Order: sequence, then C-alpha cells, then structure tokens
Amino acid sequence: MIMYAKNLFSLAYFYKNQKSEESKKYFCHSRALIYSGLSCIGLFALSFPVYAEQDIKVPMDLSKWIYNGNQFECKLTHTEVAEGKFYFRALPNNKLFFQIDLSNINKKFVSGELYYQAPPWAVNSSSVPLSSAKLDEKQSARFLQGIDELLLAMQTGHWIKLSLSGNKTSASQALIIPTMQAADAISRFTRCRDNLPAMSYSEARDVVLSFAFGQRNLSTAQTRRLKALTSYLKADKRVTRILIDGYTDSVGSTVSNLDISRQRAELVAAELKTLGVKPEMLEVRAHGARYPLATNKTEQGRAKNRRVTLRLVRDNESVVPAASTETVKVQ
Repeated sequence: MIMYAKNLFSLAYFYKNQKSEESKKYFCHSRALIYSGLSCIGLFALSFPVYAEQDIKVPMDLSKWIYNGNQFECKLTHTEVAEGKFYFRALPNNKLFFQIDLSNINKKFVSGELYYQAPPWAVNSSSVPLSSAKLDEKQSARFLQGIDELLLAMQTGHWIKLSLSGNKTSASQALIIPTMQAADAISRFTRCRDNLPAMSYSEARDVVLSFAFGQRNLSTAQTRRLKALTSYLKADKRVTRILIDGYTDSVGSTVSNLDISRQRAELVAAELKTLGVKPEMLEVRAHGARYPLATNKTEQGRAKNRRVTLRLVRDNESVVPAASTETVKVQ
C-alpha cells in the first residue's frame, strides 16, 4: 500500500496494484479519499468515509490487435482475454461499430461510455468521450458514434477506456484496453474498409428507381445509386444476371407506356454498361402500365408506379419469365 499526497495538507490518495493469477487482471484501487489533518499513524485506527473506484486493466503483455476481412466485411479484433471480446467491424455502405462482449466480470452493467485516453505513462492522461450504448442481458454492447475518431486516436498511441455503469453507483467500473501492436492491423483494416461495396446484398438485391412524369434522363441521385450497385457487383462474383424491369403509370396509351417503360429500362442498362457491367449480364424487360404498385387514381400512386427495378440473380437462382412482357436484348 502506497500513499501519495500533493502536499502536506491536501487529500491523500492510496493506490494498490494486484494481479490475479487466475484471470490475469490488474486492479487499480484509486481515489480512496482521506480527510486531511489526520496523521499517518492514526489513519488506520480511525473511522472515515472512503470513496473507491475500481478499474480493470487488460495487461499489456496480453494485448494484441488482429485484422481479418474479405470483400464484404472487415474486422479488427483484440485477442480474447478474461474480460471478454472486443472488436471493430466494418460492413458495406460505410457501416462501422465497436462491439464489446464482457465476461468474467462479477457485476451486472446496464450502460457503457466509450472513451479514448493517453497511455498511463503520458503526462496528460485525460479521457475524451466518444459514444454511449446500452448493455443487453448477455453484457454485450455496440457503439456506433465516434468510431472513426477512436481508430485515428489508436494510431497515435491512445488507449480505449470503457466506463461501465449498473443500476447502483457501486456497480460502476472502468475497463482499460491497451492498443499495443495495433498500427499494422489498423492500416490493413482501413484498406479493407476502403474497398467495401457501397451497398450490402440486402440493399443491392432489389433496387427501385422512381421516375418523374415525363422524365427521360437519369437524375444525379439515380446515377449515384447505380454506382453504388456497381461497387457491389464487382465484389459479388456469384451474381450472374441483372433483371431490369421498366414500368409506367396509366397515363397515355398502352403502346406509348410500353415504349416509355422500355426506354427508361434501357437508359438504366446503358448506364450500368458505362460503369463496367458486362452487357451479357443485363436483361431488360418492359411492362408499361402493368403490375402497378399503387392506384393510378392519385398523383402519389402514379408516382410510385413510374419506376425501373433492378433484381440481382445469383448462380443458384432461377428466373421465372414475366407474363406479357417485352424483353429487350442488351447489346
């Protein structure tokens, strides 16, 4: 037990570090505030209020960050330790989060705050708050905000701090995670993120482009959406066909509506070819005013019916031809 005091009459702080052989945790019992004016000899014989905050530190020699990933996800994982699992995960469409799955901690937490802080040997070790999250019954939580900032801080040597809280004040606890040996893994994780598609499979499988009345050119937003779809197609080699179906509202003749729906579908197909999609993958089908999504008696309904849909077909799927449909071969 070591006692520190900034000066003779200031509050004294006691620190005691101990390592558990079983879990290899470090506990830092800090901030046991002792009223000033008491002599060192009489401290242990007197009764006084004590306020303790217990921190858990993952040992530096057990701390390592590992990268693994593919064309659809990237993970940056801390080696599994007694305290639990901790990892970053990136998914298509710029989704990024930090996940914690706690274990072997003898308290029940309901919420957590995510920080980064300088390593313990730094002069200024203040914490910077980033995000908060609720813990579920399994003591897991997912932090969504400030994760990019946290990764940048880790690259400059900052550590991760989790401030965990229970229903009672006594259940509060801090967990410190070192970022030793993380630079290379973070670099690889970042490169993996840069190559992720701008869409997930669930987002790319069925895409709907709505058209304004009389619209004959793609809007900027539609072109951007097709670029995102193309980024997914480049990653998923299982996609063998793309069905492009054009539809209109009921305004106009059957022949003109069939022609307009074909023109719009071909417009989408041409843009995909420009973006690098192979023509043999594209199948354009025109339906005119058939298969409305909503009533054509209102402007809102007609707006929903003026559309071009794109459907991805994988190598294990079959396509059922639509009845009474004009199919156009893409050159």
